[in-house]
Amino acid sequence: MKKYFIASAAILVAITLTGCQSTSLTGQVSGTILDNPKILNFEPGNRTKEVALDAPIKIIFDREMDQSTLNTRNIGVEYAEDLGYDFNPFLNSSYEYDQATNILTVTPPEPFQPQQKILVTIREGITDKDGNPLSYGDFHFTTGE
Repeated sequence: MKKYFIASAAILVAITLTGCQSTSLTGQVSGTILDNPKILNFEPGNRTKEVALDAPIKIIFDREMDQSTLNTRNIGVEYAEDLGYDFNPFLNSSYEYDQATNILTVTPPEPFQPQQKILVTIREGITDKDGNPLSYGDFHFTTGE
């Protein structure tokens, strides 16, 4: 009986160490084998209120990212509520990545509408320079007057 318990415990430890992942944006890896990239911070911060209408969006990564994966397909910016637009007004946002600081700056082509919740969605497909995937999720902020 004791041998079966030790064997079961060894298998459980082996499974745990081979790469358990969570889906949070800032704490993706709970195992010790995988080395996935993380988001260190957002500007404006998650749930921030009274954000300037012309504020850029900054995403700070913990390492160098694959710049080709930082685009409108993988990072969405949109109003959380339907404002009657026929298309997403932020599709033509500029995406500028600074490799020296690991900061992505997303600048919308026009100011945000006042008193609106802005949703930023991180989708599957973003990787670091070595091809390790970033977990997906979202954050939001609310504009001021």
